[in-house]
Amino acid sequence: ISHINVVGNSAVDKENLLGQFELKPSNLWSWYKSDDKYSREKLGGDLERLRSYYLDRGYIRFNVESTQVSLSPNKEDVFISVNVHEGDVYTVKNVSLAGDLIVDEEILEKLIIIKEDDTFSRRKLTLTQDLISKRLGNEGFTFASVNGVPKINDEEKTVDLTFFVEPGKRTYVRRINFTGNESTMDEVLRREMVQMEGGWASTELIEQSKSRLEQLGFFKGVNVETPKVPGTDDLIDVNYNVEEQPSGSLNLSIGYSSSDGMIIGSSVSQNNFMGTGKKMSTSVNKTDAVTSLNLSFNNPYYTVDGISRGYSLFYSQTDFSELSLSDYNTDTYGGRSTFGFPINSRERLSFSVEVSNTEMQVSAGAPLEIQDFISGQGDEFAELTLGSQWSWTTLNRGLFPTAGAKQTLALEATAPGSELEYYRVTYNAQKYFPIQGEWTFRIRTELGFGDGYGDTDELPFFRNFRAGGVGSVRGFTTNSLG
Repeated sequence: ISHINVVGNSAVDKENLLGQFELKPSNLWSWYKSDDKYSREKLGGDLERLRSYYLDRGYIRFNVESTQVSLSPNKEDVFISVNVHEGDVYTVKNVSLAGDLIVDEEILEKLIIIKEDDTFSRRKLTLTQDLISKRLGNEGFTFASVNGVPKINDEEKTVDLTFFVEPGKRTYVRRINFTGNESTMDEVLRREMVQMEGGWASTELIEQSKSRLEQLGFFKGVNVETPKVPGTDDLIDVNYNVEEQPSGSLNLSIGYSSSDGMIIGSSVSQNNFMGTGKKMSTSVNKTDAVTSLNLSFNNPYYTVDGISRGYSLFYSQTDFSELSLSDYNTDTYGGRSTFGFPINSRERLSFSVEVSNTEMQVSAGAPLEIQDFISGQGDEFAELTLGSQWSWTTLNRGLFPTAGAKQTLALEATAPGSELEYYRVTYNAQKYFPIQGEWTFRIRTELGFGDGYGDTDELPFFRNFRAGGVGSVRGFTTNSLG
């Protein structure tokens, strides 16, 4: 393609119109995009985009009068000329609803996004039809028909819009079927359903069920289809097709870090243990500063109502002098039990009880603050810690999300009468902004506050918040801020 020309335009700049075309004259990137190769199908699509561009801006009488495609004498170059008639800009005079209004008219009117005195827009007309259809679909009228019919007044340059609503028969769900879950049990998928078999088909509930499957983190993709049941006009099946992805990992690691020294570790984790949806993990890690052992298990559906129950056991031995901190060591071991309760589809509340024992070894060169703490509180502490956590999420996926947000607010406090009495409150939030394709922008924050109470005057120094190092505050060694 050597040249594309649009003739007859006066209200819209030619460059804006050519920007709607997928076909381009030969340019710097044509060798990669191949956008300068003539195709009749692509030209047809470009003309439709051109028509939509005008119709979305009020030119309801716009028309492509003719299109000429010519070849150069050597038959190597193509010249395209498009003749258009723009017409005038029309405004909306009246908007009304007609037909069988199963849903209250006031509710449907709120879904009409093209208003009186607006410039006519086919995009807004189509979007209004879709919104009303979806609202009727939430009431079980899956095959509702909504048509926006314009009545054009060429003298006044106005349009009267009437949306005709034909809900049809209410549709019910016969079966909900799953395919593609080769390792995940059918029960794991079925318990995420908010659309029930035998109930009327709700577009909102079907999509919400799909979203819940995606948030599990077990599947790379989830697709849903709602075919009619042959021989009926009021029954559909809901078919979910999932594409599984690895939900577990086995890691063996050896390495060196400027902050941790030599690192040796192994871990096994499975977020979908044997296809049951239960989570299990165990890890053993050894660095110059820390030796740790962790074992955890969580059943997200301990009850059919979605109450979760989890257990964990842990042991850690830490030499804080290796972490750029003061010269003291801690040995900690204990266990934790957690119960989680769903508030709604987005929110969850959990409670935990933790029993732990911490033994400290402090060298003679430790700061006076630490030595005074040990003198007053001792060097071994048995703690009973109670915790609660509220979480809220709209993330689109459980693994590698690209859109949505998540917030977590947590409180942990030792029980009154413990050898140490203190509490900590932490808040974490993150939000994802899709940019284009797989590119996403994320913002995040982490806030925390802690203090002592009762017989403990302040937050124990070994429970301080730590910062510094890679991914934290620049210019400070790892954990050197506390």
